[in-house]
Amino acid sequence: MINRRNPYIVGSVVRDRDFYDHEYLCEELLDSHRSCISLIGNRRMGKSSLLVHLAERSESGDFNLYFNPQGLSRDLKKLGKSLKRDISRKALQKNLLLTFVENQNQNQNNICDLLMDLVGVAENENLRINLFIDEGISLEPQEEKQLNTALRCSSSLHVVLAGNKTLIDKGLMDGFQTIFLPPFENPSAEEVISQIQNVDGKVMVYPEDIEKIRNATGNHPFYIQMLCYKLYQNNSSSLRPLRPEDLQPDFQLDLCFRDEYELYNSEDQQVLNCLSTGPCSLDDLHRKLPKIENLVVIVDMLFKLGTLSQKDGGYTIASTFFARWLANRHP
Repeated sequence: MINRRNPYIVGSVVRDRDFYDHEYLCEELLDSHRSCISLIGNRRMGKSSLLVHLAERSESGDFNLYFNPQGLSRDLKKLGKSLKRDISRKALQKNLLLTFVENQNQNQNNICDLLMDLVGVAENENLRINLFIDEGISLEPQEEKQLNTALRCSSSLHVVLAGNKTLIDKGLMDGFQTIFLPPFENPSAEEVISQIQNVDGKVMVYPEDIEKIRNATGNHPFYIQMLCYKLYQNNSSSLRPLRPEDLQPDFQLDLCFRDEYELYNSEDQQVLNCLSTGPCSLDDLHRKLPKIENLVVIVDMLFKLGTLSQKDGGYTIASTFFARWLANRHP
């Protein structure tokens, strides 16, 4: 009898063989012609996993660092102190940037000054710094301007800063190129569902059930992992068939949807509520929501985020889970 651990990962960063898809996006994010990129994605879309994956890649002439500033986001000195510690640890491991480590003193903690010093040493060592910053930075406008200047100070510093859609309008992003993190493409979603890269072997799942899972989740990485975790049967290394109750948002999803919904402005929410009852064309949305002047822009943004998908010549909520949550919230 087969008895193995549940291979689906819920709520934590995925690494190595558990990381799927986004290879083309990885190349785009590492493009040397783009020095500063904002990576925009919905909650639980896999931003942290993607940044960690990029930081763990090894390329000659590059110094890669993943930096998570959460909890320090409103203080340039605390950000600098934390970043300095992370850089020093990685530098000693890689035997690189040792001059930077030696020259740092206890009082030099402002992240802007730190980045300027780092770039100077990197240029002398002919290194490119790839700094992958996870979401969480929230500064006053003047401090945003200072940090933006430091992040854009040199072609030797390549920055990818991840966050949700509220990041786009911040002054910190001036001069950054925006790239959206989409849901999985169908083939990658199927690979995750079937666990084709798992060291313990594939999970047995019928093709019709794969399609149902994709439709229910909208190919959202977290929703796929969560639903498959629930469906997994370790005694047979297979997924049981979906039941109607499996598509009702549970407590964990309810909290996730509440947080995500609050990130949208009132016009975004009106569009989502309107589409929760079923697909609509743009013309239908214009008729139902005549007061929203930038409707096309909003729908395009929600589509790029993977919140919406196209269906029957119109748009619909991509995930059955989220659509049902919206319908229950706004009957």
